[in-house]
Amino acid sequence: MSDIIIREIEERDFPILKSLIVEAFGEGWNLGRFDQSEDFFQALLEVYQSMFLNSSTFGRVAVLGGKVVGAILVSAKGEVEKFRLFQTDVAPNTLTLLAAPEAERKDIVEHLSISFQTIGQLLENRIDTFDGSLELIAISNKAQGVKIGEEL
Repeated sequence: MSDIIIREIEERDFPILKSLIVEAFGEGWNLGRFDQSEDFFQALLEVYQSMFLNSSTFGRVAVLGGKVVGAILVSAKGEVEKFRLFQTDVAPNTLTLLAAPEAERKDIVEHLSISFQTIGQLLENRIDTFDGSLELIAISNKAQGVKIGEEL
């Protein structure tokens, strides 16, 4: 565990962050059904990443063997959302998603609706009772089991 380096997340880490999102959530979100080289898939990842960056005030990555293998994004009440600066313009990505075939659009809308409903239920009547929120934690499949999550 001593060769794990934890450092502040940087703009150069965001392409890697997208890869970690695919690894961590790809199966649950059924991202494997999309061709990863397609504009639709890349637009979807940009939108997901923007959602995580939007309210995050703190971010760290775990580096193992010179490679980023994990990331955490957190929001803390009263802190500056400093990662908003790194968001891409979601308008072109949204247009790309809207231009997708109807079945893909419906699938994404359904997934996002379920996600937001679940979050809403978890936070119902509690939104003012906590000082922070874990926005994202993702660990590469290749690096799981070596306590990177604990380090982050």
